[in-house]
Amino acid sequence: MLVAVFLTIVLILARTKPMSNQELQATKNIEAKIDSAIQKVQGGSPMEGIFMLREVLEEEPDNVRAIVQMGMFSLQSGQYDKALSRFNKASELEPKNMDLMMYQGMAYAGLDSTEKAVEIFEKYKTLIDDQTAIKEVEQYIEQLKNK
Repeated sequence: MLVAVFLTIVLILARTKPMSNQELQATKNIEAKIDSAIQKVQGGSPMEGIFMLREVLEEEPDNVRAIVQMGMFSLQSGQYDKALSRFNKASELEPKNMDLMMYQGMAYAGLDSTEKAVEIFEKYKTLIDDQTAIKEVEQYIEQLKNK
């Protein structure tokens, strides 16, 4: 049985084509562009940074990191509907990313969809192990309910 599992893993790994140097460099360039965009948004040139992130998303529409950053900037600027849309897309691409669930809850809270926000935060609590984070989420839920 172990031999069969091992052979299956080896065959799967053998089928995976390693990234070429050109693909690796392109990925590094995209990540550097995202980093630069974040610095621009946080450093006083927000529109320049946003345009850079849009360029990244034109090249790579499913780049979760760029989508999430756009969502975070939407949250910060009170554009909760845009933030939610972006977090939903990122969540479709990375369904196991628990941070996205938190961000979705924050966007719902911003939209005054308290019931939906609480529902998401309650689910999030069941998926994490960090007791400090759970207590913080519980406090936030109480704040939302007493709003």
